[in-house]
Amino acid sequence: MVVSETRAENNSGGPIRSMRDLIELLDRSGELVRVKRPVHRDTELMAVLKRAQTELKKAVLFENVEGTDFRYVGNLFGGRDKLARIFGVREEDVVTEWIRRFHAERLKPVPVDFPPGQEVVHKGDINVREILPIPHQYRGDAAPFINSAVVVAKDPKTKTYNASFNRMQLRDGNRLGIQLVINMDLFFIHKEAEQRGQPVEVAAVISPDPYLFLAAATRVPREVDEIEYAGALAGYPMEMVKCKSVDLEVPASAEIVIEGRILPNTYIEEGPMGEVLQYYGSTSPKPVFEVSAITHREKPIMQTLLTGTIEDHTLCGVPIEMELLPMLRKVAPCVRNVSLLPFFLIAVIQVDDVQPTQRGIGKNIAMAALAHPWIKIAVVVDKDVNIYDMEDVFWAIATRVDFDRDVLRVPDTFGFPLDEMKQSRDAPITRMGIDATVNPLVKSRFERARPNGYEQIRLKDYLEEE
Repeated sequence: MVVSETRAENNSGGPIRSMRDLIELLDRSGELVRVKRPVHRDTELMAVLKRAQTELKKAVLFENVEGTDFRYVGNLFGGRDKLARIFGVREEDVVTEWIRRFHAERLKPVPVDFPPGQEVVHKGDINVREILPIPHQYRGDAAPFINSAVVVAKDPKTKTYNASFNRMQLRDGNRLGIQLVINMDLFFIHKEAEQRGQPVEVAAVISPDPYLFLAAATRVPREVDEIEYAGALAGYPMEMVKCKSVDLEVPASAEIVIEGRILPNTYIEEGPMGEVLQYYGSTSPKPVFEVSAITHREKPIMQTLLTGTIEDHTLCGVPIEMELLPMLRKVAPCVRNVSLLPFFLIAVIQVDDVQPTQRGIGKNIAMAALAHPWIKIAVVVDKDVNIYDMEDVFWAIATRVDFDRDVLRVPDTFGFPLDEMKQSRDAPITRMGIDATVNPLVKSRFERARPNGYEQIRLKDYLEEE
């Protein structure tokens, strides 16, 4: 396998306005690898992607996939470092910057007439398998799944655009099985339309502007227009184009768009598929997405998202950090930062020096974090522990925790729906909090041994060539 690292040479370094801009940005910064050797779509592509995510921690562009002129890209959002590039901040400032943009002015989209994403239009007798070369992910998957698409719908109740991630199983002809996550907005939009006997018009957007991708990953109130929210994240209005077969608009920067309708009272067996926790989910009836048109660039780049990897966990975890940080600071202003990576069910919270009058505050903070339905373990550490380095976190647990006194168990609570440790999908779970902060009355005993000048040294200054 030949993998070469490259850098883009002919890019102005302007703002990110498309997925291709993001690819070029990561390329220039040395955070992208290109796979030039021919790769089999179903037996090699995902295996190479996962190896690269784990061993190189970089985005991957596949330039030569057998049987298609499509290119594929993965791991564009895999890690806090990728989000830092997108936002133009340090890794430790990603959450603060996302919160700032979350509260920025919502920007109404602007129309465009001739987007590159509609260079090729398929309508009429649609066969999704023949048009879109969707890769097979895990060996136990029932079929190829589309996991990276942002599904756009207009909410009849709020008159706003909704954007969400919904996996879609490839079926025969023009049908896809689509998972509508329970208690999420599109789930309710579909249920309400079903009661009226009506379909829901949707468009599945593959390889969109990265800010739409991040907007879809965020939990926002149903009345929030997520296209306008994407504009707030980007700092510029989304450019939109009318769909060819449904009454919707989609981002003009998209490489591929699948248009159609989620049918009422029509279900099909869907699954299994390798899930976010790296186990195979069960098979169950899911709604049917009937495709009416597919548009794409002449030679599109198909973004693919391998479930259960750091990219999946980044898109799950960092938006939760954005929810948690302001709430935890209300409980305890000493909270500095929070990390839900590399695994989004475990929160690590960093605090400033705990004062003698605040003894026990670590447990309060842990209990507050455990109130979030997805967090299974909350660990609270002092400011001298690097919460982005799990080796350092485990060091704190091993050397600063009395397991009789510093561990909380909270049984019979509502938890993450796909937790395989639950006896059933609606069964409760037990959560755990760990206070790994130092007792302020004996703080001097826990001073970490550091070399002289350690805090001031920047290693890259000593490794750069003269």
